[in-house]
Amino acid sequence: MRNLHTACKAALLITALTGSACTRNPQRTSHDLLAEAHNYAQQGKWASAEIEARRALQLEPHSIPAYLELAQIELAQQHWTAAYAALRETVTLDPRQTGAELDLARLYLRNREFDSARQAAQQVLATKANDPDQGAAADQVLAAVAAATHQPSEALAEFQKVVELRPHDASAWINVALAEASAGHVAQAKADLENAITVDSHAALAYADTASLDLAQHDRAGAEAAIRQGLEGNPTSIDLWTAKAKLEYDPAHPEVAEQSISTMLARQPSAEAAEAAGKFFAAHGDWNRAIAVEEPALQLSPADVPVREHLLEAYFEADQWIKAQSMATALLKLDGENLAGRLGAERLRLHAGQTAQAITGLRQLAQEQPGNAAVLFTLAQAYQASGDLAEATQSAELAHAQAGQSAQILSLLARLSLAQGQLAAAQRYVDQLAALPSSSATGAGTEVERLAGQVALDSRQYARALAEWGKTDMAHSSQAQDHVLLAQAAAGAGQSALARSELERALQLQPDSSAIVGALVHLEVAQQDWNAAGQAIARFAAARPQDPAGPWLVGSLALARHQDQQARAAFTRALQLRPDFVEAKLDLGRLEQADGNTPRALYWFQQALAQEPNFAPLLTLIGNLHMQQQDWPAAAGYFRKALAAQPGFAYAAANLAWVDAEQNQDLNQALALAQQAAKAQPDAIAVQDTLAWVYYKLGSYPAALPILRHCTQADATSALYRFHLGMAEIATGQKSAGASSLRQALAMKLPADAATQAKLALQKLPASSTP
Repeated sequence: MRNLHTACKAALLITALTGSACTRNPQRTSHDLLAEAHNYAQQGKWASAEIEARRALQLEPHSIPAYLELAQIELAQQHWTAAYAALRETVTLDPRQTGAELDLARLYLRNREFDSARQAAQQVLATKANDPDQGAAADQVLAAVAAATHQPSEALAEFQKVVELRPHDASAWINVALAEASAGHVAQAKADLENAITVDSHAALAYADTASLDLAQHDRAGAEAAIRQGLEGNPTSIDLWTAKAKLEYDPAHPEVAEQSISTMLARQPSAEAAEAAGKFFAAHGDWNRAIAVEEPALQLSPADVPVREHLLEAYFEADQWIKAQSMATALLKLDGENLAGRLGAERLRLHAGQTAQAITGLRQLAQEQPGNAAVLFTLAQAYQASGDLAEATQSAELAHAQAGQSAQILSLLARLSLAQGQLAAAQRYVDQLAALPSSSATGAGTEVERLAGQVALDSRQYARALAEWGKTDMAHSSQAQDHVLLAQAAAGAGQSALARSELERALQLQPDSSAIVGALVHLEVAQQDWNAAGQAIARFAAARPQDPAGPWLVGSLALARHQDQQARAAFTRALQLRPDFVEAKLDLGRLEQADGNTPRALYWFQQALAQEPNFAPLLTLIGNLHMQQQDWPAAAGYFRKALAAQPGFAYAAANLAWVDAEQNQDLNQALALAQQAAKAQPDAIAVQDTLAWVYYKLGSYPAALPILRHCTQADATSALYRFHLGMAEIATGQKSAGASSLRQALAMKLPADAATQAKLALQKLPASSTP
């Protein structure tokens, strides 16, 4: 092909005749620019190298060598998006560029685009079937894809192929050992690591992984020996020093492990060592120490993206928001598509209260990065902040499926379950959190006990809640809410003096809190110490005369003393001070409900619902009023709205099941709802009674009977439970016992429709069955 180079040579032949010459040689100039780019890259002058490579591409837009050089420059700077573009262009120009295809596969893998990574690796294997090096590299990508997508047997098979291709490569043996260990083949994994050490006695990671396997088998001496032997031949190994520190770490005496970290930093003063030290401190919840060791690393390597990404996380965890803002901006300046930077920007929006904007940005990230646990976790937090607990739970569960047993995600799932009244689910997540290895749950120990205590409190297991919280420092907390929780547990356990002292401590920390004053008043009311309750309210009202909580508390006390007129006047005064005071509207609704004035009760509850349209308990309460009027369609509608606002809300699910059962419709659906509610609230007798009644309606009388016996034992004053028991006893052939239960229910002022059914059932019994 006759190109510019050929034309320039022709021009040189006539220079003497024309007095002119070809003063620029584009082909040579492009080559020279690439040489300069390569030279700059070898010196670590990445910006200059990139400029020269791009200049070369301006002259030769389809130059494969230029694209390859640019791709390596971008990869070195961890500019993943730019690297991807250069590599993609390379393989488009020449599909035989398997080196570029391999780099693309690795980028796909980093971005968790597993299908694309697999396809790229398979393309390399198809193109370079006889190249052992590239084949091994492609197999490594396929193995990593299999491991990341939870296919351990496939991962092991691919790593074994790599070992066959590279039997003298220590890293190949280390990878296959990790795959064997993941499959539970510990003995084989240790043998593979011994092979790695035989191949390369300086394979530090092989010693570190051997120590990890020994520790997993509770062989501390073996782990210590492996690390000691490894350090003899690898005295500057980051992997071995951090493994040593992990082995030595004791929360009571952290200085021993910290000395190993200090030794590592002294022997290996690099950004990589600083990052490892930062991760060590972060794993033990010491984010400030992590920051202290990693910030100087940026002076050693200003463009080091992993250090910057880990520092960004540390700034967030240490609540250093200004530094987090600066670091997120710096990451995005280095690479506008940097995931940590983009995710950090959304976290900053969330912190600033821009919840809707953060959700929009995070959903976009989730579409671009499907299955990314960090994005899904942050999205769950954003939904939680918006009050959309259903979406928060869904995102957190997706994050959990991707990340496995993550302490952060399990903690969030437990809290979301608690917020939705799903106590069984919350307990399950707490148990998983408690079962994490200490290295995975470091810093989560207190969180486990706090969550366990909250589950116990919500389950009304007050002594257990106090016992769990007694393992923490809550009694010495500077957070008022901690003392309120302790007071609630103490009050439930009958320890009134402790409850009072905790609430007084909470008030010292937060003296203007109407909620804490209300809790103290509630405690005094429970003790019928009206004077103490009144004095607490008077102190609050005197300090804050325009606060609607003052008259609301007065009304609450009057309501407790059955002084309905005074209560109504006080709640009305609260609304005059603040027309949107939801608590006063709810209490006015309860007053009307207690007086039997259902239309007025519904009016006040609807007023409150206009302000809190997704408040599942209120939706359920309104549904209950319609249910009492036997307005089944309206009741069912509100229960469904409650379940849409808070999926799994036990009382809404149980009441919707009750509506279906009373109408003898959709009984299978009713059973599913009732079982769901009973599982979530195993101690709620009304919910258990609903489950039993649905069983009865389905004709599963033997299943209903033991549940109903439990209900009547738990609440002997309930005529309805007694009626249900009698009907189930008769249905199972226990006619005498059934007749006795029905007569007891009738003597206890059974509701009219149930009384009619009871009398009819008694009339149908033979005289010999009637006591």
